[in-house]
Amino acid sequence: MVAAIPLEFAGANPGLIAGDVIYEINGTRAKTLEELKAWLEGKKNKEPVVLLIERSGQLTYLSFELE
Repeated sequence: MVAAIPLEFAGANPGLIAGDVIYEINGTRAKTLEELKAWLEGKKNKEPVVLLIERSGQLTYLSFELE
């Protein structure tokens, strides 16, 4: 679950808000924060990312490019 967006990352935020729950990243299930961080390691600038998130009880996709 997204707890908060630190101010220093607000400009790079792809649209996540506090309370969002991230289920998948590019089709890979993300069960823990460590799994999410491990997936992000080594990714390149401008690489496309699609998150499956739950917001207010609704599942939705959020797409963006890494900066």
